[in-house]
Amino acid sequence: MSATFLHFFVIFISLCILSTLIYVSRKRPYFGLNGAAWNNNENLKFSILTRKTEFGEIATHGNYRNQGDAYRSKATEPIKKADIVSLSSLIMHEFNLSFKSKDKRILGGKWLDIFPEVRHMLQEIETGRSASSINGVTSAKQSVVTFDKKRKYFEGNTWKGLIKSYDRKNNPKSQGGDYYKASLYRSERIIDGGVSCTVKDNQNGTYGVECPLPWQGRGFVRVFLQSPKETVYLNMLITSKMNEELIIKNTSFINSFKQREYSICDMDLWDKYNDSDLCDHSNQHNGEPWFCVKTTSGECPALENQLEKIVDKDGGKAFRRNKYRIEPAAVGSGDPVAFSIRKRPVKMKRKLETCSKGKPPSVYLDPQKATGWFEGRSWTSFQCLLGEFGDIRFVQCMKNKYIYVVGDSVASQWFRFMYGISRSTGKLFSRFGWSEPQNTFSKIHNITLHYRGHGPPLHGPGPPLFHPYISNTIDSIKHAGRETHFLVSFGPHFGGYHPDVFLNRLVKIKKAMLRLLSRSPDVTFYIAGIIPHSPWEVQPSEWIMYRQEILMRSVLGNMKGVIYLQFWDMASVIMNKKVHVLNDLLRQQMRIFNSYLCS
Repeated sequence: MSATFLHFFVIFISLCILSTLIYVSRKRPYFGLNGAAWNNNENLKFSILTRKTEFGEIATHGNYRNQGDAYRSKATEPIKKADIVSLSSLIMHEFNLSFKSKDKRILGGKWLDIFPEVRHMLQEIETGRSASSINGVTSAKQSVVTFDKKRKYFEGNTWKGLIKSYDRKNNPKSQGGDYYKASLYRSERIIDGGVSCTVKDNQNGTYGVECPLPWQGRGFVRVFLQSPKETVYLNMLITSKMNEELIIKNTSFINSFKQREYSICDMDLWDKYNDSDLCDHSNQHNGEPWFCVKTTSGECPALENQLEKIVDKDGGKAFRRNKYRIEPAAVGSGDPVAFSIRKRPVKMKRKLETCSKGKPPSVYLDPQKATGWFEGRSWTSFQCLLGEFGDIRFVQCMKNKYIYVVGDSVASQWFRFMYGISRSTGKLFSRFGWSEPQNTFSKIHNITLHYRGHGPPLHGPGPPLFHPYISNTIDSIKHAGRETHFLVSFGPHFGGYHPDVFLNRLVKIKKAMLRLLSRSPDVTFYIAGIIPHSPWEVQPSEWIMYRQEILMRSVLGNMKGVIYLQFWDMASVIMNKKVHVLNDLLRQQMRIFNSYLCS
């Protein structure tokens, strides 16, 4: 009896393990792409499913399709609803937002100097020259992509097309402001590789598309309406204050009676509290603002701990109901624009130089401009020759170096990767949180690794020690040599604020970088650019990420002694959905970093 029972028990366990392995192998995409289909199954394709919305066709989720199915957008019919007289009331009706005069004024700011097309869009909206009804919003389904079919395209040339925007009633649009994205692929399967394309707003309802042609064979251009201008405007509204609208950050304090009390903190709380109600916890080094509401005891005790639990306000609840989550919708039928690419003449080929710290790459202000392309799963740079990548080679390049990794949880992910392959010793993150300071050392390879988080706002638990300002961390290094390297990654935690908050922080960091470079000219800084991913409470839409990346490039790009790692187009072409990318994409990013580190 016992032998029979044991026999069936072993069979049962084996079947459970087999089922789990089959499930994992089917579900695990290479790059964590819910939409890009970089999956083990070569015969999968991706299509967008949409839901009804007041602001155009909005995708609810990606869906894998068999190879024989068409790649298309299942757009819904317009919702029948009475016309709404203005865009502001349209947004208020759908999102229940208060639209006060001061909110209108705060839509301005220094950041608009870098976005002339957005300033033009705002002028049209504020003067009433925008959609006056739901059906006037740009429709991905009705819009089309055209190009010169008679022209011959050669490897090394540029493909040019034109997006013509139409509203839900199939009327041509005469104004710009919509956020489109486009990519060129080697086949109908994204897994075969591709390259990012630029989209230029002509401000008349049309958008120019340009795609580099780095291969010969076939080309397939896919265009997505990421956000119509009405949702761009909405995201400007919900990020138009100097405090975070979607999230409340609870903080604990220990008062003079040794009692723990709780209150809220933020960059700016004067819209709800008087000066007498607030405690100033700003950065004493350079005045970067941070204020907390006085505790119930009426004191201003020192900060003890920012809580891990984040309390959402009504906006956060609306976000989880998909009110703010705007996903891409394929333009037109969703089928890619296909054409042939002929072989490039030999005389047109140009040789690239090996990546070098002495010759950092040019930083493009437009994140969609291609810096390279995926050939299968391997990244080929347009800017310089990347070195071969492997753990052994990476460790060889890290030898005898001091590497500071500073910033958010993405920086923490990079630190963990380097910590693991370098066989460093030292305590690696306790139970208190990912932003805990780290100091590790590899005796075998003489590699010193440091990790520091960044200052508030940082949506992570821990005491103030866990949230040092990046400028403070940089200024704490009095002297450094040739083998000192700073890798900086931050930005997402500022997504819920007025963009001038992020812009001001960038300027503070740039000044600290310049101070260290003046003290120690041989130090090298690396800036890991922001990448597109699925929206979340901290970054309600991809357009906000796009805006942040442009701001970061405008301030920190093309600086002497600074290598800006432009990852946006790399992540965009594969439709990345992860804030913390999976290992395959991480290794491609590390390969670029390593190519400069080794030079």
